[in-house]
Amino acid sequence: EQLFLTYSGGHDVMTDQQFLQFLHQEQQEKEMEIEHALLIIRHFSKTKDGQVLDYLTKKSFERYLLSGLNDVFNPKHNTVYQDMTLPLSCYYI
Repeated sequence: EQLFLTYSGGHDVMTDQQFLQFLHQEQQEKEMEIEHALLIIRHFSKTKDGQVLDYLTKKSFERYLLSGLNDVFNPKHNTVYQDMTLPLSCYYI
């Protein structure tokens, strides 16, 4: 909650510019552009009646933080990409 309040300027909603600042400073997403940040906002800011909002609420910000889009794990590592055909004793564990 404190993180949301910091970047929203103490307001109940976070704008696309504020969210982009959060992505640049906290998430180290230096190459993120406003268009992509707005796509993320729209993905997580759908209302119950299907309306899409151009800002994040505390709840939608929390959904983003807990989502796979914010996962620290590299999705490329979901599959085995190393040669794993040798005996176990050959690998550094």
